[in-house]
Amino acid sequence: MLSTFQFSENVFGIMVDTNIDSKLLEELHAFIESKFIEGDTINLLVEIRPGVDIPVKIMLKDLLFKLNHNSCFRKIAVIAEPGFFKNVMSFKDFLMDAEVKTFLTEDRITAMNWIAE
Repeated sequence: MLSTFQFSENVFGIMVDTNIDSKLLEELHAFIESKFIEGDTINLLVEIRPGVDIPVKIMLKDLLFKLNHNSCFRKIAVIAEPGFFKNVMSFKDFLMDAEVKTFLTEDRITAMNWIAE
């Protein structure tokens, strides 16, 4: 299941608690694109709940999406358990103009405070 929420005019969140396939990734990207503000950037918080499976192919598609829309993001916060996905998100920080930070699940409040700044 995919839950979305809005902190403010340009700060949005997505919580994923089910495995991500191509169809769900398209829904995620459609949601994000619908929030792009012409001439402005958005902050995005993504929380991946423990146990969610994200295949490498899906992670690469998501990376390409974010790179293609690089100028639309100011900050991206990712909340996830330690592991491969969290490392991939950290790698995005080197490729994007946006600030990208990863947080552990127990640091959820810190992530929310950071993305809302």
